[in-house]
Amino acid sequence: MDSLFTISLLYEVVGKKEFKKGLVDLVFKEAKDIEEAGNNKYIQIPKSVTSIGIAAFESCKSLNSINIPYSVTSIENFAFYNCNSLTSISIPNSVTSIDDYAFAYCNSLTSVNIPESVTSIGHYAFYNCNSLTSITIPNSVISIGRCAFYNCNSLTSITIPDSVTSIGRSAFLNCISLNSVTIPKKFESQINKIFKNVDLSKVEITYI
Repeated sequence: MDSLFTISLLYEVVGKKEFKKGLVDLVFKEAKDIEEAGNNKYIQIPKSVTSIGIAAFESCKSLNSINIPYSVTSIENFAFYNCNSLTSISIPNSVTSIDDYAFAYCNSLTSVNIPESVTSIGHYAFYNCNSLTSITIPNSVISIGRCAFYNCNSLTSITIPDSVTSIGRSAFLNCISLNSVTIPKKFESQINKIFKNVDLSKVEITYI
């Protein structure tokens, strides 16, 4: 594959701001120089990695695909913030939390499957992912943070499972393309705050 780089097998944590604004640290086995790493398009993370740290890949704007191994349990704040060429992400069934702003401004991302292992989706986790048309929230999720899907204005439908006990204010703010929402009955009194700036009169709402 063109521009394929594999992180060293010595890594256990992809650390705080590790590759912010470009892959400038020569930790890639196949990288010949800083410039080559900076033009990276695909990353394969080894099974030794257990955590993707704060802002680890922030603003890696050429990155379009990443494979996260089953060893990873957490995707921390701002991990992939502003990776605006990222079109696909594979989140394994080992990750338990997607933290604040983890995928914010990934505005080429079209779909996300959140695995059954995830229990929390952080504040602004998918903020401004405005190409996102589909997302699956599994029965394992307990909390959805404030503005988690703010400005995901291509999202057409959402199903929130009954396992969710907390939804932050404006979680789906400006999701103006929504035409179908399935949500637990317990959130009926909060629905206008959760879906702020969405014309709910045009949305088919199903309470479960």
